[in-house]
Amino acid sequence: MRAIRLMVGLARSCGVGPLRVLIEPDNVAPRRAVERAGFHLLDEVETLPEGAALGLGPRVCRYVIDP
Repeated sequence: MRAIRLMVGLARSCGVGPLRVLIEPDNVAPRRAVERAGFHLLDEVETLPEGAALGLGPRVCRYVIDP
């Protein structure tokens, strides 16, 4: 969680935003960590075929924060 907050702070200081994170729905601990860091769940979507090459499952939760 500390690493997430540090990245959000760095993004703010550099003027980068919004930040987005993709997490598989059954990966509960990282989902809770980004939510505690201030990210909001946008939606849950199916991944494209290219997602498998990146190691993603068939669905992902999309989170966003505007630093």
